[in-house]
This record gives sequence, C-alpha cells and structure tokens, in this order.
Amino acid sequence: MKDVGEKLRLAREGLGVSLDEMSYRTRIAVDRLQAIENGDIAFFSNDISYLRYYIRFYCNTLNIDFEDIRTELDHHIDEFHETKRLKKLESIEQMDKSIKRKAELHDIKTKLNKKFDLPILSLFVVVIILAITLISVFIIYIFPNWFKEEPEFVHPDPIVEPVDEEKNDEEDEVMVEETDIKITNLDDRTFQLTGYADNETVAIKIIFGRDTWVKISYDGVVSDNPASKIYKDGSFIEILYAAKNDGEVLINLGGMNGNQIYVNDELVDLNDSIAQWNTGLKLTFIFKGE
Repeated sequence: MKDVGEKLRLAREGLGVSLDEMSYRTRIAVDRLQAIENGDIAFFSNDISYLRYYIRFYCNTLNIDFEDIRTELDHHIDEFHETKRLKKLESIEQMDKSIKRKAELHDIKTKLNKKFDLPILSLFVVVIILAITLISVFIIYIFPNWFKEEPEFVHPDPIVEPVDEEKNDEEDEVMVEETDIKITNLDDRTFQLTGYADNETVAIKIIFGRDTWVKISYDGVVSDNPASKIYKDGSFIEILYAAKNDGEVLINLGGMNGNQIYVNDELVDLNDSIAQWNTGLKLTFIFKGE
C-alpha cells in the first residue's frame, strides 16, 4: 500500500499541511495518518474494517477522488487478508508436522524397546540359571557343613517404558474486545456517550429516509468529513470520531422525519416529536469519560 500512502503524503505536503494539522482537520489520530502515508497496512490489522473510511476521509480533505485509488486499495486489503490466511495455514501445517515427527519418534522408540525385550529377558533367565547352578555346586560339594549363605542375585535394572509427552500447541486468537458505549438522553436533542476507550474510533451513522441537508461540526469546528450537502433518500453517511473526554459532535439536519441515527450500530432512541421533525434541527453528541 506504499504507493497509495505516498500519493496522499505528496498531496498533503503539496498543500503545506503538517500531520498534526491534518489530524485536526480529519479527526483521525496522527499515528493512523502516519501509518497510512507509510503504507503500513499491518498497523490496522485489528481495525482493518475502518481503513477504507480513514482513507476516504483523507482523500476528501486533500481533494483527491477516492475512486481513483479505490481499486488499488481494495487489492492491497485483499492481499493482506490472503497473507494472514496463508500464514495461519502455514502455522497449522508446521504444528501438524511437529506432531507427526513426535508420533514417529515415539513409534521408533516403542519398536526398539520391543526388540530388546526378548534378549534382555533371555539374558536374565540365563543369569538366574547360572547363579542357581553355581550356588548348588558350592553348597553340595565345597561346604556341605558350612552355614548356607543366601546367594546374592544380580538384578538388572528394571526396564522403564519411555513416555512420550505430546503437547498440541493451539494457535492463539486475538480477540478484539469491543467497548460497550452507553447513550444517555440529556434532553430531546442532546446525547451523552460514555463507556468508550480513550481515542477509540466511534462511528455515528445516519441512514436517510428522505432527502436531507447535513452539516457536521467536531468540537465546535465545521468539517467537510462528511461533506456539507443534501444527501438522497436511501443513502447513508458514517461520521468517525476519535473519542475523548468532553469531545463533541454536532449534527445539523434539514429535517429528521424518516431518518435514523446509529452509534456503533446501536439505534439512537429519539423522542417521537424529534423523530418526526420536518424542519431544521441540531443534534449534539457529547463524550464523557468515566
């Protein structure tokens, strides 16, 4: 993805805008912008679903047509998923090979032990017979009147069957814990969001059931991400905000009747009068850390 990132970096530098200023304009964290410009797709491995949105917003801010790079971006994302899949398969294959090697080694050891069982047993029997013979000769012919001492038998070391301890290493899965954001109605048009992680990307989605004019402000600053314009019935926009304490997202709408608003896929519960509002109104989302 380095060619895509290089194109965005050159466009930003051509405008004479720093990464910090671009982060302020786009509301995308500096480290994410830097990873995009460096083509570091692995940086988004736990957040890959949002990468297209980040780059789309970045393109809009730089006045670059996102569709010009969309095909190339999709190719890189698909390639990244395929690489992860192949690495997983390779890890599973290596684990299977390791298990097979251990099983084969165990079989070899078992066969060798079985081969040596009979000779050792035969030797043990011969030793016992020889010992008995010698003791008998000694007792009968040499010291018939002496105190008979108990013969000492030579006992070979016991045969210990080797135990093969196998351990199947299972591949750890990275569970990405999702925070549970709570939405509290402070009044009919003001909503407080809590329960988020610091700097977590919160998605406020508007699905339009009518032609509606929209303007978005972040922390009191009007933004073109998404663009201020009329959105058609059946379309939708997604507002991405890096959550922080006392942060604020203000949504100006030309009307609400027929539209729906979600926060991280949770439907915002609007008062019936607001849900059916047909003229301009403002909805405010305030972020409060706990």
